[in-house]
Amino acid sequence: MKKIIMALVFLAVLASSAFGAWVEIPLPDDDLQSLLAASDGSLWYGGQEDLYRTTDQGANWTIVNDSTWQYFSSLIEKPSGTVVVTHNKEFIQPPFDFNVYADETADNGSTWISIPSFTGMDFGPNSGVAITNDFILYGGYGDYQGGAVPSIRRSFDAGQTWEIININQIESYFTSMSVSQGGSIFVSDQYLGVYRSQDSGTTWTLVDESTILDAMALQVFAASNGNVYSIFLDAITYDQSVRVSSDGGNTWSDSAMPVGCINVANNYSANSIAEDSNGTIWLGCNNPATVFTTNDGGTTWESIGELTDLNEPNIVTAENGSVYAWDQTGWFPNEYRLFRMTCLDGCYVDGVCYNNDDLNPNNSCQICDSALNPSGWTDNDGAGCDDGIDCTEDDSCLSGECGGTPNDSLCDDGTYCNGAETCDADNDCVAGTPIYCPDDGLFCNGNEFCDENADACSSTGDPCGALECDELADDCIQLDDDDDDTADDDDDNDTADDDDDTADDDDDNDTADDDENNKVLSDSEDLAAGSNGCGC
Repeated sequence: MKKIIMALVFLAVLASSAFGAWVEIPLPDDDLQSLLAASDGSLWYGGQEDLYRTTDQGANWTIVNDSTWQYFSSLIEKPSGTVVVTHNKEFIQPPFDFNVYADETADNGSTWISIPSFTGMDFGPNSGVAITNDFILYGGYGDYQGGAVPSIRRSFDAGQTWEIININQIESYFTSMSVSQGGSIFVSDQYLGVYRSQDSGTTWTLVDESTILDAMALQVFAASNGNVYSIFLDAITYDQSVRVSSDGGNTWSDSAMPVGCINVANNYSANSIAEDSNGTIWLGCNNPATVFTTNDGGTTWESIGELTDLNEPNIVTAENGSVYAWDQTGWFPNEYRLFRMTCLDGCYVDGVCYNNDDLNPNNSCQICDSALNPSGWTDNDGAGCDDGIDCTEDDSCLSGECGGTPNDSLCDDGTYCNGAETCDADNDCVAGTPIYCPDDGLFCNGNEFCDENADACSSTGDPCGALECDELADDCIQLDDDDDDTADDDDDNDTADDDDDTADDDDDNDTADDDENNKVLSDSEDLAAGSNGCGC
């Protein structure tokens, strides 16, 4: 039976870190008991009332269980992709009626196959579970309110038959199980320490007893690189340690505890450990609720941001690289919240995940650098850019802004008389001030003006033309003829010669000489006449 539940989409960004940001995923109204991030990218949510599945990060949840199921204490996926679910009909008091179902048809929870299980075994929501393609192991409570001897149930035939394996005969509480890639099985016993089996659970060896007196082993985890991690708590002082084995559990040492996991006011902190698809180890702590990571076997830890609305962050990782943290926000009333880490290697800005070295789409002088600012942009000083100003050169980024060196020559329009253009780094080319040619104080050289051909100030020249320029008077004047020579002044309106000499004035219209001697004949002419015998 499937039922679709529309969740209120609420994508709140709670905190950012060097890895990215925690984004809240909306949940059904049902107390969260277990969470599985399946290899196909889907999320499985085990509540007290129903089992849910989502493929869109919580926008829609589908109920995939029979209506009679409740209290989903564990969700686990076999390497083959089969999801195995355990649930209890009764949750408050042991012994629990324990049921196991497998989605063997891999149809996303539409069809379930019941695995023959067992009753009377003291299982709870924190019981250890380990599963491979070859076997299933379940670890139960021991001596819990008068319960049975602590034991582990094992099945080699997908749960058709089970056998009981006793690790010890004393009070125990198996809190977690983990299978290494080499096949070793590790079990954390809250009262004794960490056990290891190298023969599929047939025999067990106590391999890690904490140096802390009254220690409680809360969790054990086998990493892909061969390291094994365990979380211990001192039940008296609440001091904690994260212990690491680099040789498959043979020897152990305390790692450096992150500051956020150090005991504060007698409240234990570290409570969950997991590994993501890149091999990074994630640790959930609660003083305050903070998540840490390590990539060097616990020598150093890096904070991945606080989740202040959670009590004790439980870490769940997925093969696609997703990392989730969930828990309740308070003890009473219970309210469960789930967060997903986004941008594991990028910057989460305004609801968008950017990869490292991506440019800010609104500012080419800022980039994504998750190591410096996983929730914002980082100034990319020194990078080349274009400031959009045509007259600047060598544009580069500085303090998140693009700028260049102004070059006035790039603004020159080739015209002298309109002034020298300049480059403004903010406003591009600015027009010059027109050349002003001042009056030189001289009247007779004309007006001063800007001469484009000469690229200089020039004068228009003599303003008087045919008149005479009087510099003293700053005026043009008429020329006068007042000389006393004997030249013909040509003002008597006649054609006669006005001089007073004895020359022929040649104004009598004859050919005779007009001399004043009034002679008619010359002396030679007289002689000539007498000789002719005038007889007068």
